[in-house]
Amino acid sequence: MEKEIKVKAFDAGENIDIQIIAAKLQLPIVTKWEMPLILKYNQKDVHIYQFGSFVFYDFTDKEIKDFIDYLEKLLEKEFKVKIEDEIYIKINDNIKNNFYIDYNTETLYIKDEFITPDMLSLISLAISQSVALERYEQLSDDLEEDIEETIDKYNRYKHFLSIMRNLAVGKALKLIKTRHEIVSDIMILDKPSITWEWNIYDELYELLARFFELNRRYRILSHKLDSALESYTVLNEINEGSRANFLELLIVILIVFEIIMAFLHI
Repeated sequence: MEKEIKVKAFDAGENIDIQIIAAKLQLPIVTKWEMPLILKYNQKDVHIYQFGSFVFYDFTDKEIKDFIDYLEKLLEKEFKVKIEDEIYIKINDNIKNNFYIDYNTETLYIKDEFITPDMLSLISLAISQSVALERYEQLSDDLEEDIEETIDKYNRYKHFLSIMRNLAVGKALKLIKTRHEIVSDIMILDKPSITWEWNIYDELYELLARFFELNRRYRILSHKLDSALESYTVLNEINEGSRANFLELLIVILIVFEIIMAFLHI
């Protein structure tokens, strides 16, 4: 008989300190980045990742809301949960391969022998990376609008750039921080350590990564961030160049002023 599990992931809008949660609930500390903190709620599993993702197994919408409310009270903070994704798992021993994904129904078919805690964590990781990546994709769209606004501001006040605050520097630093978070927190460029130990885990992670298009989406996002950084770098150079020209003009004026004053004292 075929058994179905609904896996639903949400992005919290920010990183989650899973060590604090573990400490408050007196649970073992999670040491590997790819390993979630696993909680039981209504006898069902919730996987929580430090880069800001929740993964629920067979939860109803009400149970998901209740759990997030519970966690917000526990941490005394509010999460901006907006982005979500899901995949269905169907356990079927009659399939030809160990597992495969039906893209039409967004269903992962897998044999029962592979439904292990490690396999479930691997599935959780892939879908949680997907929703976290979507958060940064939305942020990159906001960055594009912000660049247009900054360029417009530089154009409108181009005669005052020498005395304007350099807006591009702060924005460039924020952008660099964003790129660092994608690489260091979501670890989109790294495979989980377990995939290097067992081929079966590597095959499943590769399958899920293709399904959620993690690599393709990261490349597009990386290109957008590179373009944004290049734009801010150019704006910074324009601002600094204008400021340098202004200082040179001041120096010339001061020299001329000193010459005039010296002439008047003769």
